[in-house]
Amino acid sequence: MKSDISDTVRITMLEIGQLVLNNGDPDLLLYGSAGSGKSWLAAQKVIIWALQYPDLPILVCRKYMPSLRITCMELIRTLLNKYQIPYKEN
Repeated sequence: MKSDISDTVRITMLEIGQLVLNNGDPDLLLYGSAGSGKSWLAAQKVIIWALQYPDLPILVCRKYMPSLRITCMELIRTLLNKYQIPYKEN
């Protein structure tokens, strides 16, 4: 079930970020140089997907597991806390 979360979560970003976040494609593959905001954009997209589709399985991948745990998961937790969105981890 899709819901409108625009009033729940306010995210400011560049226009390209808005295009990615508003895109309805089921896959998201980001590439670019270090420091270009890929992780932030991906974390925001994951949170939006999780809120819109609560039963949707979401897979977040990186080349190496330590970098996934250190960067992606921590960033997702940080954003969830920032936006005061309750969550639980498996």
